Amino acid sequence: MLLGVSRTSKTPLSLYLANQNQRVANLPIGPDLHIPEELNQVKKDRIFGLLNTPEKLSKIRKQRMLSYGLNADTPYSDTKNIRVELDYAKKLYRKIGCLTINVANKSIEETATIILESLNLDTTTFED
Repeated sequence: MLLGVSRTSKTPLSLYLANQNQRVANLPIGPDLHIPEELNQVKKDRIFGLLNTPEKLSKIRKQRMLSYGLNADTPYSDTKNIRVELDYAKKLYRKIGCLTINVANKSIEETATIILESLNLDTTTFED
């Protein structure tokens, strides 16, 4: 189970892990989003909290808004709002007791390796 605020690479990481024969779910989180009760049924060692820096998230979110033809400067891309989201995420991760991974300077493959190693699973990639 991958948890993270918007644009922390949950979906691409989920797809990568699924291609490594792992069953994966991802859940967007934020102060205004509901956390389903089913999360309490997942073992904490199978939950991974993803983080990024406010600055990188702001840049990524601004690019996303521009790609939609919208104004880049919105509450969605504002670093102050992003800090609130990240603080919420950190508190949730501490409450759950899950492994937290800052993806700011990591590739999808590096993050996947951290997850697979924490689960004591094979981290070798598929061969042609």
